[in-house]
Amino acid sequence: MYSFQVLNRSKLAYVLTKLLSWVLISGILLVFADLKDDLRLLMLVTSCIVVAHVVLIYEEKVFNDRYLSFLPNFPFSKSRVFFSFCLNYLILLLPELCWIFTRFGFITSFFLAAFAFSAILLFRSLLLLNGIRVKGFLIGVFCLFLLFYVFIMYGLGLVIIPMNLILAWMVFRRNFEP
Repeated sequence: MYSFQVLNRSKLAYVLTKLLSWVLISGILLVFADLKDDLRLLMLVTSCIVVAHVVLIYEEKVFNDRYLSFLPNFPFSKSRVFFSFCLNYLILLLPELCWIFTRFGFITSFFLAAFAFSAILLFRSLLLLNGIRVKGFLIGVFCLFLLFYVFIMYGLGLVIIPMNLILAWMVFRRNFEP
């Protein structure tokens, strides 16, 4: 539902997000041209792509609260609700995912996509914290981005994927109220 909203009414935010993603991808890969196949650099680019999409993540939460406030009353399990966000983000990240899967090998692309979705689910779960506003959300995203950077630079990028999923699930399970 939100994907239609973005493509129908929030075209400017979508285009600016995609433009920012393209600039980040091009800029980082241009500056580090000799490291273009290094998994650490690719995970850093992926984390920049995810951070570029936080505006759309926040707008999705506002859209769901405003127009789809009846959805938590349906008899869906928490895990189904938790992973249903992935479909929206798959559609929103489709250009970047196509670029990743056409440019790099399947295993590398799979890890990058898993990292992107785990980070997005964590950012989306942060929005469920009681009373969080835009400023608090952006501070949390910035702190997590710095934490991702440290983990990635020390070669622990693949450890972030299960950590993000576990932390996102814990925050979601504790704060989601049907």
